[in-house]
Amino acid sequence: MNKKPIISIITTVYNSLDSLNRSVKSVLNQTYSNIEYIIIDANSDDGSKEFLQKISLKHNDKIKFFSEKDQGIYDGLNKGLSKVTGDIIGFLHADDFFSDKFVLEKVVSNIVNNNVDAIYGNLKYFKQTNEIKIYRNWKSKSYSYSSLLFGWMPAHPTFFAKRNVYDELGKFNIKYKISGDYDFMLRFFLSKKFKTLHLNEYLVYMKVGGASNGSLYKQLSKSKEDYLIIKENNFGSIFTIIFKILRKIKQFIIN
Repeated sequence: MNKKPIISIITTVYNSLDSLNRSVKSVLNQTYSNIEYIIIDANSDDGSKEFLQKISLKHNDKIKFFSEKDQGIYDGLNKGLSKVTGDIIGFLHADDFFSDKFVLEKVVSNIVNNNVDAIYGNLKYFKQTNEIKIYRNWKSKSYSYSSLLFGWMPAHPTFFAKRNVYDELGKFNIKYKISGDYDFMLRFFLSKKFKTLHLNEYLVYMKVGGASNGSLYKQLSKSKEDYLIIKENNFGSIFTIIFKILRKIKQFIIN
């Protein structure tokens, strides 16, 4: 990476008109200029597609927009991965936004200056009513195998990796509808091929109510998928999943 690296951000969208403008602006307002922004719309019918068509024409130097039906969020992310040309890849969900305009600047500089393959940071969950209310903090730490065994995992929306990581590990497994990111991250760490860095800063605000955090049913469905994933990867035990659930309790803020 002798030249200024291109960072590719992938966003998948389905009927997210209410929050799209904030999410897209948080990418376009970044101080880091060498951005490729790939937006994959799953044929939305709430006005999201039309909004994205308009803004992609206005910012056609950065935004590459595609709209077609998919088989779920991880299929959409895989479609985005098939279209990237950047050196570093990250993901931003349609309801989420970067914590400030310097996030991508910090991500790129830390990957380059520390010569690592991937970086991850901290995340804030928020509820949207009349104002943004912080619901839960997800503060990560440096990787260790023992932590992984006891349910630790970085927040995937804060994870940025060089393109070669995906070239070597492949894409998301679309048979998992909620925990495909957990499967990928587990494969990433268990491969022991890559150098990582924890950036101890809040990088992303994530809205409560997504595929994996919106209800008790979704939480239970996610835990079921998590267990299938550790079995498939020959890692850990049911206690890994139990500790993974217990770790979330520490992240909640009591107001």
